[in-house]
Amino acid sequence: LRIPGALSLSVGEIPSKHFLDGARVALVGTGLDDAELVAQCGQLHAAGATGVRVLAGGVRALARQGQSVSGDNVALANLDWVLPRELHRFVAQTPARVVLIGVNASATLPAALEHTQHWPASADWMDSAQALKKVSDRASGAVIVVLTADQQSAHALHAALQAVHAPQVYVLRDGFAAYLSYLDEQQRIAANANIRLIKPCGAS
Repeated sequence: LRIPGALSLSVGEIPSKHFLDGARVALVGTGLDDAELVAQCGQLHAAGATGVRVLAGGVRALARQGQSVSGDNVALANLDWVLPRELHRFVAQTPARVVLIGVNASATLPAALEHTQHWPASADWMDSAQALKKVSDRASGAVIVVLTADQQSAHALHAALQAVHAPQVYVLRDGFAAYLSYLDEQQRIAANANIRLIKPCGAS
């Protein structure tokens, strides 16, 4: 994703970009990495870059406010959703802001989700959307990520959240099952990381 006129830099590169010395700089993340960016912003302030700020809600907030954001169709289509890899990073920072709706309370959860809130599934997803919006509003717009049981319930809740306009509440695309599949894939990748690959035929 790109914001017209913005520089694409990692936070660690900012101190070496001397043309930014003394400038007002806004750090824009995904919207789910605000806590990480605030910590990095504090480090930059301590190093003398006092003009640095964090844009709350990141690129998702810009897009929802109608600001110009460009990128490929897949990336733009996923702005309203949380992908499993984003959730994995998010729960490492703020696990208390994840809500499981309709997920079996006795299910074995990954360690990162052990301290999340469990809500029962509602017969009307609009009720859940309104309740989530109230929680977010009471917490001064804190970001909440919701995992439902499956793809169908994820899409139903997502539509309800759009109807009640809850910009700081996100839904995991395809539900809890998608997150478990992602974790399983990561474990298989890690398990195979040290396996030496067979050289292609003819390779020396």
